[in-house]
Amino acid sequence: MTIAPPTLIALMASLAAGMALYLGHVCRITWRQYQTSFQDTAERNLSEMFLFVDPRALFAANLVLLILVFGVVAISGGGLFLAALTAVVVGASPPLVYTTLRRRRLRAAVSQLPDTLLSLSTNLRSGLSFTQALETVISHQQAPLGQELALVLRELRIGIPHAEAMDNLHRRLPEVEIQLLTAAMKISREIGGNLAETLERISDTLRKRLQMEGKIQSLTAQGRLQGLVMTGLPVFLVIALNQLEPRAMQFLFSAWYGWATITLIVLLEAVGYHFIQRIVNIDV
Repeated sequence: MTIAPPTLIALMASLAAGMALYLGHVCRITWRQYQTSFQDTAERNLSEMFLFVDPRALFAANLVLLILVFGVVAISGGGLFLAALTAVVVGASPPLVYTTLRRRRLRAAVSQLPDTLLSLSTNLRSGLSFTQALETVISHQQAPLGQELALVLRELRIGIPHAEAMDNLHRRLPEVEIQLLTAAMKISREIGGNLAETLERISDTLRKRLQMEGKIQSLTAQGRLQGLVMTGLPVFLVIALNQLEPRAMQFLFSAWYGWATITLIVLLEAVGYHFIQRIVNIDV
């Protein structure tokens, strides 16, 4: 039994239409999941940093950025595949942005800690209670540490135990300096002692620690810059050669051995950058 050409064409057209509908349905579901995940992650991470931004507006800005990146890479001669790949990488970068912002916020809070502890110790020596001293410090303290201490004060006022409030502070600011502070305050609360003197000593210790870290950062700044330059140089070199000799560079993006070369370069660059960071990042 042979199928007539019109019938075969109709079957193929029906199959193609069904596949198109299925792919469209899958794309819509994937897009909705990405939108929901993006908005939920943005709202959670930004609220933890006291940044209250509408996640829908942030998603719209992210969509505009993806379109711009795709258009710029495609127009500059990178091709549709490279443009789509770049857009995907940019679309997957928000977690890295959140991590960077959170790390900067943590370091800013730690840098504010010595002066804050010294002020808190001075207020305690003047005869104020811990809650009154904390309220006085918060009224003159800037973000981000002021926001976190204000949250601690609100927790204490609604009846949350002192130890639990300190644990919550360390959970929000998971740094060694904050752990040292919370441990000292919980111990002083449980067994007694001169809390003002303890806070003053912690302030002096943290100030010396931060001075040492700053000196190390200044001495290793050249190494970190060299790591960034060495990592970014191959990328800029590929872009420049693609503009100067597009016919010679087309095999790098169209042939399998070209993609294998790119993969090897990316792996070697990642390994090299990792070892450079391990060398210049010195833990005090």
